[in-house]
Amino acid sequence: MQFTGLFETHITVSVKDLDEVEKLRQWSADRGLQCLHILLDRGVTPSQPMLTRWGDRLTLG
Repeated sequence: MQFTGLFETHITVSVKDLDEVEKLRQWSADRGLQCLHILLDRGVTPSQPMLTRWGDRLTLG
């Protein structure tokens, strides 16, 4: 089975502190990626920086 179309790839990244999140934002912007920083109120991993990439010429299967 194959799927063709627009796909999003998400990668959650581990960073040391908020300064590292800002460096990640710049790094991702320079490469055409989106950086999203999810902050939870509680949990084992409340800080969850994530990179997103879109592709419209992909086939998964």
